[in-house]
Amino acid sequence: MAERIHAPRHMRHRLPTDTLWVGRGSPWENPWTARRRLATRPAGDDHPDAGEPHPGRWQWDVINLHTGELHQTHTGRYGHPEHEARTQCVHLYEALTLPYRLEAAQLDPAELTGKTLACDCRADAPCHAEVLAALTRQETPA
Repeated sequence: MAERIHAPRHMRHRLPTDTLWVGRGSPWENPWTARRRLATRPAGDDHPDAGEPHPGRWQWDVINLHTGELHQTHTGRYGHPEHEARTQCVHLYEALTLPYRLEAAQLDPAELTGKTLACDCRADAPCHAEVLAALTRQETPA
């Protein structure tokens, strides 16, 4: 059964033999990423700093690295915008990217069976490797 572990990118060449790298640079990579940027004040605002960076306010953008498409921006007045953006990246991978790659016969889920899946996502953050591990559990006959 596949499981997910955290492995920094610089360690991916020193992984155990039963571990498969599924992060950036692999065929299983998630093209969706969450990027942090400093929020700006609304341009139509009466504040003297309208349109300028808003100190202390961060926004998280969900971006497709292959196309450069900005999918959505998460702002953080309430809730946890980083977690929301990272979760959305995993959902986009599961809903859009993975079905396309499997249908186009670019990837074979049998390759993941019995492997430990390594990615450089933080251990406490949502990760597309969890989606891949769930896929192998579905593919494995009982």
